[in-house]
Amino acid sequence: MTDEYAFDPAIYVWARERAGYTIEEATRKLPIIEAYGKSPVERLKDIEAGVTNPTKTVIKEMARYYHCPEIVLSYGKIPCESNYGVDYRVLPRTVSKIEKGILNSAVGKIRARQMYIKAVLEDIDETNHIHFVNSMSVNENYKKIASTISRTINFDPEVFRKKKNSKIGFSYLRGLIESCGVFVLLYDNLGTAHTSLSSNVFQGFSLADDCVPFIVINSNDSVMSWTFTLFHELAHIWIGKTRICNRNFDDDIEALCDKVAQEILMSQTDLDKLIIQTDGGFDTMLSSISEIASNYHVDELVLTRQLFEEKRVNVDQYKRLKKVFNNTSSKKTTRDQRSTGANFHSVKKYRLGNLYFELVKRMVDNGEIMPTKASFLTGVPATQIYRFFGLV
Repeated sequence: MTDEYAFDPAIYVWARERAGYTIEEATRKLPIIEAYGKSPVERLKDIEAGVTNPTKTVIKEMARYYHCPEIVLSYGKIPCESNYGVDYRVLPRTVSKIEKGILNSAVGKIRARQMYIKAVLEDIDETNHIHFVNSMSVNENYKKIASTISRTINFDPEVFRKKKNSKIGFSYLRGLIESCGVFVLLYDNLGTAHTSLSSNVFQGFSLADDCVPFIVINSNDSVMSWTFTLFHELAHIWIGKTRICNRNFDDDIEALCDKVAQEILMSQTDLDKLIIQTDGGFDTMLSSISEIASNYHVDELVLTRQLFEEKRVNVDQYKRLKKVFNNTSSKKTTRDQRSTGANFHSVKKYRLGNLYFELVKRMVDNGEIMPTKASFLTGVPATQIYRFFGLV
């Protein structure tokens, strides 16, 4: 074997650091015990230096805790990795290294799915260029971008507002966007509870490929927030600027996408028509804004910010309202996450979205991909794939 293909033990350091663990933290996770007169930390250092080889059990647990495929660890060559087009500078400082590692793995997993689907579509000659991806500049007026998006997806705000609740409203919007060829997925973890990502880490991100564009929304966020994130990420696709979206960061690009989403969901004309009740003091104002947000299926925090920018609430009122609605949002998120009694397959199908589900189903049914690949694309065990798609 030539040096070009020599195993590089630095793969273990790379995987650990990518996941956000120090060597001491890693030894508390891995099945490495004191032996041969050496502590677990010393033994892991030996493994990472290439002095000793890890057992199969240790490699398996590394793959689990480092969120890295066993085949990568076993191959021993650090893969070339980009940031998947995502600007991680938008992550707040409070995000831990481990959370950043999980998020990096999550984005990588979604990106890998996107690339695989695109490759299969290219093989069967079914790729189509989607004209609106990267079709507008960041220098465009936000109202122009908003009107173009609304027109392209045939969005009717009145139809949206008449939906029974925010979740049904989101499904309506998701259907419109998917009909234009954009995959909309709900995502929250890497398959286990301990890899769950809060909405403070990310609310959503998009992958602006002009054939297979993806929007990913954090299902751990409140349902009412999904709609705003959906349009925010769609704006990113329109201007071809993919970044992590979270509520803790603001710059010119994020502000533009926020403005686009606001304009679509609650235009200036809509705002001018609103009557905010203030006669009974703060509590009356709070109740009035909450009711309007519910009727329009918009996030209370987003509406409050719009009213503040319009100078219809002052600084003190804005701070108080924001504090209350932040607490309310957290409670709604907890309630949304509670089990609804739906089975695993139903939940998985909903999170994948109809466009994604039907495409992978067709690929399986036509024999274009095997159950193992379908498992990779869906997160459903390969033994359950045919039942999941209703093909048995």
